[in-house]
Amino acid sequence: MKTVLLLAILSTVSLAQNPKLTHNRFTEDGKTFSLDGGQIMADCMAKPEESCMEAEICAGYIEGVADLLSDRSVCIPPEVSVKQLVKIVQKYGAKNQDTLHGPASRVIANALQESYPCSGKP
Repeated sequence: MKTVLLLAILSTVSLAQNPKLTHNRFTEDGKTFSLDGGQIMADCMAKPEESCMEAEICAGYIEGVADLLSDRSVCIPPEVSVKQLVKIVQKYGAKNQDTLHGPASRVIANALQESYPCSGKP
C-alpha cells in the first residue's frame, strides 16, 4: 500500500513538472482546446528515439481523434497503423501550415477526412 501511494505521489510530481502536460489551454470562438496545430505538429516531428514523450503524445492524440471521427466522418481501414496516421497528419500539416494556428483536433480531422472519406455518408 505504501508503495502504491509513493508511486502515485511521484507520478503526480513528475506530471506537474513536465511542461508538455501543464501547458495552457486556449479558447477559439468560445470553445476551449488543449493543443493547437503547431504544438501537435512539433510533437509529431519529434523522433521517437530522441523524445519519446512527444512522439507518444502525437500518436495518442491522433488515435483519439481518429476514434472519435470513425463514428462520424472518416472511414479508416482496420489495417492502417497509427504510424501511418501520424505520417498522414505530418504531410497534411506541411502542406497546410496556414491552418496550424487552430486546434490540433481540427488539423487532424481535416487530414483524416481528406485521406479517408466515407463514401455514401453525409
